[in-house]
Amino acid sequence: AFGAALANVDAKEFMAEVEDGAMLEIDGEMVKITKDLVDLRIEGEEGYSVGVDGGVAVAVSTELTQELVDEGLAREIISKVQQMRKQQDFEMMDNVTIALECDDEVAAAVAKHEDYIKTETLATELNVKAGEGNVKVNGHKCGIVVERV
Repeated sequence: AFGAALANVDAKEFMAEVEDGAMLEIDGEMVKITKDLVDLRIEGEEGYSVGVDGGVAVAVSTELTQELVDEGLAREIISKVQQMRKQQDFEMMDNVTIALECDDEVAAAVAKHEDYIKTETLATELNVKAGEGNVKVNGHKCGIVVERV
């Protein structure tokens, strides 16, 4: 009965009134509905993620553009290089060179974000060639060699 009654009201108006207690007719009887009795859920259309907090709703596109995919690949390479620096006991401020063997998709992402990768890893050189390795970079097999300068 409660759900049927809610289906017949304007949701926006009802939620505005519910803060102070909204009156709703359920089976011919007027009932005061307070915000603790209502669980507001908003579902986004396909391709969007929606969140609600404090009466504010935000929708974010979850579509992965090529730009976002490329940035993700660059960030994953940075993460792998930083892990390798740590494993090899490099000092935090040591400059390095990076040799990367990868497929065309990773190579294109690296080319777009080369300066960013070099800055974040303190690399003086970043050499890329076609090939594969045993390091996974977002599903791509890559070879990564990091050497101290």
